[in-house]
Amino acid sequence: MQQQSSILRAFRPLRDSRRDVALSIHDFPAFILGFDFIIYDVNEAFCDIIGASKEGIEGRPLRHFLLRDDLYALKEAIGDLRQGSKKRFHFNRHLKTEQQVVIDSSLSLSLYKDEFGHSEGIMIMVSIMEDVGTNTRSTVEQEVIGNLLSTMTDFLYVFDMRQQRIVYENRSFLNHLGYDREDIAEQSEMQFLSNRIQVDSIQGDWESDTDFLQYGKKGEFIDAEYQIQCKDGSYRWFHERTSIMNRDQEGLVTCICTMRDITNQRYAHFENQVHGQFIEKISHTIPDYIFVWNLQSRENIYSNFSGRTFMGYAESEWNVGDMSLYFDDQNRAVIKEGLNSLADLEDDAYLELELRHIDRQGQSQWVRSRFRVFSRDMHGEVENIFTVSTIITSDKEYIESLNKAESYNRAIISAIPDVVLMVNANGDYLDIRERKYEDGYVPDMDVLGKNIREIHTEENVALILDGIARCRESKNVTEWTMSREIDGETFYLFCRISYINEDAFLAVVQNVTERQQLKLALDEKVVALSMQRDTLQDFVERNQELEQYAYIISHDLKEPVRTVAGLSQVLEASLEDSHPGKRYVKMIKEGNKRMYDLIDSLLQYSNTNKNELVLSGINLNDVVRAVQSDLAMSIEHNETNLIIDMLPPVTGDNTMIRQLLQNIIGNAIKFSGKKDDSEVHVHGEVTTDEIIIHVKDNGIGIPEDSNKDIFGVFQRLHSDKSYQGQGIGLSICKRIMDRHQGRIWYTSVYGEGMTIHCAFPRSSNDYSAQDDSSIVAIQDAIKSNPS
Repeated sequence: MQQQSSILRAFRPLRDSRRDVALSIHDFPAFILGFDFIIYDVNEAFCDIIGASKEGIEGRPLRHFLLRDDLYALKEAIGDLRQGSKKRFHFNRHLKTEQQVVIDSSLSLSLYKDEFGHSEGIMIMVSIMEDVGTNTRSTVEQEVIGNLLSTMTDFLYVFDMRQQRIVYENRSFLNHLGYDREDIAEQSEMQFLSNRIQVDSIQGDWESDTDFLQYGKKGEFIDAEYQIQCKDGSYRWFHERTSIMNRDQEGLVTCICTMRDITNQRYAHFENQVHGQFIEKISHTIPDYIFVWNLQSRENIYSNFSGRTFMGYAESEWNVGDMSLYFDDQNRAVIKEGLNSLADLEDDAYLELELRHIDRQGQSQWVRSRFRVFSRDMHGEVENIFTVSTIITSDKEYIESLNKAESYNRAIISAIPDVVLMVNANGDYLDIRERKYEDGYVPDMDVLGKNIREIHTEENVALILDGIARCRESKNVTEWTMSREIDGETFYLFCRISYINEDAFLAVVQNVTERQQLKLALDEKVVALSMQRDTLQDFVERNQELEQYAYIISHDLKEPVRTVAGLSQVLEASLEDSHPGKRYVKMIKEGNKRMYDLIDSLLQYSNTNKNELVLSGINLNDVVRAVQSDLAMSIEHNETNLIIDMLPPVTGDNTMIRQLLQNIIGNAIKFSGKKDDSEVHVHGEVTTDEIIIHVKDNGIGIPEDSNKDIFGVFQRLHSDKSYQGQGIGLSICKRIMDRHQGRIWYTSVYGEGMTIHCAFPRSSNDYSAQDDSSIVAIQDAIKSNPS
C-alpha cells in the first residue's frame, strides 16, 4: 500500500501557474483540493484566516483544517460533483485554524478543470460567518464542544427568532432528507422544513408550542414526534426536543433543538431483527469466508464460519495475528507487507492478494483475499478491516489445466503440416500460422487485417463464405476444395473449417494439387472404363441372345432332321439292294445322323449354361460307377482296362458332375481304344484349397506343336474317320467347371497318352452364378462344321 501511495503522489498534478491565477483573482479565501483530499494551491486570503503560510498549507490533507463530520459531508458532495449530478455545492461548515480555533464558514464547491476540460480537482471558496478576532472561546473548549457535537447521533441546530434562521447545526438535516440548498430556493430552512411536516402525524407537546415560545423559561423544553417528507417522496419519523437557550429584552428567544431519526424504532424493530437474521444467514450461506478484525490488535471481531472450518481451522483457532501458522517464508513476507499497507487504504479502495496458505493438515491451498476498510477511529485512522477470503485451489488447478490444454493445442497446431488460419464470419483474417509447401506453393503471408475479398476471386469468396455459414449453423466441421491461380500455375486447396465461437473460425488449408490431378486422371479413366463396361454389357447381352438363338435353332432343327431320317428309311426300304440309289440313301442317313448328333450336342452345350445349379454333397465313387455302367458297351468294345481309385467327395450339381465325368472318361476310352493295352485310370487328390480329379489314358496324346484349344467348341484334332464325335464334349466340360468356379486343364505326351485334370474349390462358394463367358464360338463353329 506504501507503493500505491507513492503512485498516487506521482500522479498528482504538478505546480500549475493557471491555478495560481485562478486563485489570485478572488479577494475572498479560496483553495484547490485534489481528489485525494490533499490541498494543492491556496491564495493569501485563505492563508490569513488559517494562520499559516502557503508552504505550511499546500500538500497537507484537508482533515487538518476541517472537522470530521464536515469532512464526511464534503466527501459526499465531491462525489456528486464528480458524477455530474450537481455543478456547485453551498453549505455551512467549520474550519480549523493552525491554532485549532473553529471558525463558522460557508463553503462553495465547484469542479476545477485543466486546459483540456478534464477534471483536475475541486475549487473551494470560503466565506467567513464570524470575525476571527472576536472569537474568544478557548481552543480546548472549542475542540471539546466540536467533538461532542460532531459525535452526536442526533441532529442539533440553534434557531434565532430575531434573524429567523438557523445559526448553527452540527450536520446538515436537509442532506439527511436528501435535499440540498438549491431545493430551498428563497425560503428559509425552517420554513422549508415546516412545509414538509405531515401535520396529521404530529404527536406530543406541539399544541402548546406557541405558549412555550412566549412564556417558556430558559432550560425548559417540549417534545414532539412527527413525519417529514424526504426528497424521494418517502416519510421518516423524527423525535424533536426544543428548549429555550436565551431570551432577549424584546422577548425573542433563541431555541436549541435536537432531532432524532426514530424511523427504525417506529417501523423497523421487527424488520431490523429479520434483516439481521437475513444478513447472518447470507454470511453463513455464501461459500466465501468473511472476517472483520482489528488492524492494531489483529483480533477477530466477526467471522462467518462458526459452523464450519477454514482450511481445517475452527473459528476459535484462526488467528490473524500469528501469520507464521498459515504461510511459508516467502508468502509470509508478502502478507506482512500487505497488512502493513492497510493503514493507508482509502475507503473506496481495496487490497487483493492471492497467496498459498498452509492448511491444518500441512497441505498447500491457494486463497484469494480482498481487504477493505470497515471502520475508522475518531481520528480518521483505519481501525477495523473487512476481509473476504475464497479458497481458489480448484480454480488455480483448472486454470493450470487450461494452460496445459492450450499449450497442447498449440503444439498440435504447430505440428500440422498445413496453413492454419483464423477468420471471422465476415471473412477477415484474424491470425495465421504459415507453412511453405515442398512443391513450392507459398500462401499469402501478409493477410492479417485483410479480408478474403482482397485475395481470392469472387467464386472462391462465395465458397469460403458458404463454408463459414454452414459451419456457424451446424457447429460442425465443413470442408470444400477450390482452385487458385498463382503466377500462372493452378493450385488446388482443400479447406476444412471448424467452429470456435459465433465470430471466430479455425481453418486448415492443405495443398492437394497433386492429389487433385490424380483424381482428375482417375475420373477420366473411370469414364473410359464406364464406356467399356457399357460396350461389354452390350456384348454380353448379344452373346446371351446368340446363345438363346442357338438353343432355339438346335431345338427347332431336330424336327426336320427327324423327318429326313424317317423319309430316308422309307426310301431305303423301297429300293432294292442292287439299286444304285441305295448307296446315296445310306450317305443321306449318315449325314443326317451327324446333323442330329451336332444339334443334340449344341443343345447340351446351351443347357449347361442355362440350367440352374442344384448344389449338394456328391459321392464321386457312386457317380463314377454309374458312368462305368453307362459306358459298359464302349469299354467292352475297346477292351479298355478302367481303373478307379477311391475318390474324395465334392460339392456340386450331381447331373452336371455325372455329365462331366462321362464325357472325360468316354473321350479317354475312345482315344486309347486302338491300343492293345488300352487303360484309363481315374484317381483323386486333395490339396489345401482344391479337390482335383485326374482321368489319365494311354492313348495317342496331343502333339506338342498343336495350338488348338481342345476345350473350345467343335475343336477336333482328328478326322471323323479316325475318331467319331462333334468336338463339343470337352467344351461342355469346360463350361461345367466354370459354373462350379473350378479349373480344367490337360497334360499330354504325344504317343503316350493324356491326362485331364478337374479341380473343385474346397470352400462352400455359391456356384449358382450364371457364367457370362463368350459363346461367339458357337456361330463360328456352325459355319466351319464340315457336316
